[in-house]
Amino acid sequence: MTAASLPGGIKQKPDIREIVRAALFPAMTTILAAIIIVVVFTTGVRRGMDGIIAVGESEQVAWAVAISEMVHGLDSYVAHAAVVDTIIQRVRSGTAGPGDPNFGKNIGNPDLLNAAISAALSLGPQPEGFVSQQSLRTMVYDDIGIVDYDKIAFSLFGFRVQSLYYLFFVILSLSSLAFLLQFWQRPMAQVLLLCNLAAFWLELHSAMFTPHIPSLWGMRHGSTLAILPMWHIALLMVYRARPSWPAALLVLIQIVILVFAIRVRGSAAWTVIFLACLAAFLALQYLRNAQPGQGSFAKVAKAALKWPFVLLLIGLAASKVYTDSKLHPAYFTDDIMPYHGAWHSAYLGIMVSPTLLAATGDPGRAWGDSVGYQAALEYLRKKGFIADEQAYLSPWTSTYKMRLHDNTMRAVYLDLVKEYPFTTLGMYVYQKPRLIYLVVSSFLWSIPATCWLVVLGGALVVATMTAVGHKVAVAERRGALWLGVASMLLASLPNMWAYPALQACADLLLCTLILAVLFIWALTERLLVLLSGWRAAGGKAAT
Repeated sequence: MTAASLPGGIKQKPDIREIVRAALFPAMTTILAAIIIVVVFTTGVRRGMDGIIAVGESEQVAWAVAISEMVHGLDSYVAHAAVVDTIIQRVRSGTAGPGDPNFGKNIGNPDLLNAAISAALSLGPQPEGFVSQQSLRTMVYDDIGIVDYDKIAFSLFGFRVQSLYYLFFVILSLSSLAFLLQFWQRPMAQVLLLCNLAAFWLELHSAMFTPHIPSLWGMRHGSTLAILPMWHIALLMVYRARPSWPAALLVLIQIVILVFAIRVRGSAAWTVIFLACLAAFLALQYLRNAQPGQGSFAKVAKAALKWPFVLLLIGLAASKVYTDSKLHPAYFTDDIMPYHGAWHSAYLGIMVSPTLLAATGDPGRAWGDSVGYQAALEYLRKKGFIADEQAYLSPWTSTYKMRLHDNTMRAVYLDLVKEYPFTTLGMYVYQKPRLIYLVVSSFLWSIPATCWLVVLGGALVVATMTAVGHKVAVAERRGALWLGVASMLLASLPNMWAYPALQACADLLLCTLILAVLFIWALTERLLVLLSGWRAAGGKAAT
């Protein structure tokens, strides 16, 4: 309450109780958010998530690229072959590699992993290298943002595997702080912040974490860092926040985090699609409410292109320019690309359709990356381009020519769609959504009932805080729930395009948990408001 002048020029003093009440909710939100982050962090440490890496060797190659840039002065997402081989050989120690059953023990041994990093650091100055001679190695087809992630982690916390885990929580905490500062006077936004953080805690108690996603950081889970920044930008758009220097600074922090998460895992680009759909919705809403003659193109564009969304588009463009200017020329060839193949993943997704699966050959064969490679080889052989597999291999990477492969898979996939249009439509309309539902439901059921009871207790506390002061309007609560539903649906786009599996559904599953926690809070808060109204009505009747 602001001071008001009374008759006679006497100023009314601000009500201390109102001031305390106004500051109580954000203060409690801050405390609860800090507690959740600390609990998630310490729980992960107890489970060894700070000293484990994913099965395979992509993350080890990313370490080598980061070390080669930080220590040996390379600066284009390439690594000295000696650095790569030293790390991989040390991690493989006593095993035959990722296919060996004992390899899982090595990638979960922080002492061994740190020894591998130390061995790579102890290598002396390296001679001039060349990609064409394989004395320089690339990421081949993985998202290069993981290299930047490693470099930041090693710079902040030292050259050790635990640094990668620590950085995840630094970014999450920074994103939470920016969110809280921006929406200090918005209880509904603060509820959404707590829902986001509570989702990470619930996720820890689910079946999510496997050898493919052994920890919160990494190539397959790093994309989840884009979700809270997405909410930050979305709420600024919905609340029609006016630009200011503090608001611009806070949203720039979130944009950097969101773009960074997309660079780590390209599938996180669904968050940009979500915000674009929200911009389109706001434009349609303006048109619906506009008076006759007020629906000019300029005004509709202004309603859609809110300043936070425009800043995000500028950030994405800047990231693209930066990446293209820094990449080694090898990344622009048929052999190598700086991101994960989209069409290869789309082809693998047809496994959910028995008809399409049968059309590709033996439906009983093991379904995996090798199926995509064989399909591409058959296509190129049929087109008279190559005669055998050897011609499809890159002399620079000793694997398939990945950009050529993904372009080939586009043709293979589209030919299949042309031959089976209605079957493909049925796959996207029924079979993939059904499988996504089964994966999500099995994920939710994997969380113990005791965890849901804890969430219910937390929701009751927060709902009591919001219900007592009637701080959240019905329309605001309803809007938040619809945004939650929309985010969950759009988070499924990468899985609709490719395939639903726990190791490929991190964003979708986290958004589902956010919506579940938000729904529990909304239902609890609504019941408390109704109960309060009944009590008030009963008291009036008694008097």
